[in-house]
Amino acid sequence: MVFLLSTENTIFLCVLCFLLLILFITLNILFRKKLGKFPYVAKESILSKSEFDFYRQLKESLVETDFIILMKVGIRDIVRIPRDTKKYIAWLNKIDKKHVDFLICDKSLKPIRVIELDDRTHNLPGRIERDKFVDEIFESVSIPIEHIKVESSYNLDYLKSSLVTHIETGQKSYGSTEK
Repeated sequence: MVFLLSTENTIFLCVLCFLLLILFITLNILFRKKLGKFPYVAKESILSKSEFDFYRQLKESLVETDFIILMKVGIRDIVRIPRDTKKYIAWLNKIDKKHVDFLICDKSLKPIRVIELDDRTHNLPGRIERDKFVDEIFESVSIPIEHIKVESSYNLDYLKSSLVTHIETGQKSYGSTEK
């Protein structure tokens, strides 16, 4: 069925669309003015001083390997939830804003090990609960997670040797979660 519009109706619709567009643009401008200028300021570094110190030492310990160190990776970027999972959105929301400090991957970017750098905040009740939840996630997908206490220097030789052994032997999982 074809609807034919008269010239008057066509003009009316064009004027109406134009007015709606003007209204939309005006409201958008007013809303932005109400919020004001962007309050964002670039950070000096994405890592805290402790995280950066650890990263430098970790990078040095893995210099002769093909391992790739990623920082502040969202958990939802490491694990996935099958779409047909019951309560998919609820499960997604549980991990949506959580990240890990470091993720070590092989050269194909396959996750090999998660590292959480634990400072004194990891002793707070809410943080202990969060860490337990995150540990269970990675255990369920066979990606080892290691908790390392913040120190001024680290002996990371054991980490390098366990990663190399993992790659050479093709183990699915290895090591233990330290807390």
